[in-house]
Amino acid sequence: MKLDNREIFKTLNPNKVWVPVLIGIGIVFAMFYMDPTVNAQTLNGVF
Repeated sequence: MKLDNREIFKTLNPNKVWVPVLIGIGIVFAMFYMDPTVNAQTLNGVF
C-alpha cells in the first residue's frame, strides 16, 4: 500500500475534522464558564 500525502490530506480534510472538535471544546469551556459553582478548587478535582 503506497501512502500519498495528497490522498491522506483529501481523506482527512482538516475543515471537516477540526471545526466540529473546536465547536465541542468551545461548548465545554462555555459550560464551565457559565456554571456559577465552578471555581479553582472544584477544577482541582477534575485535573
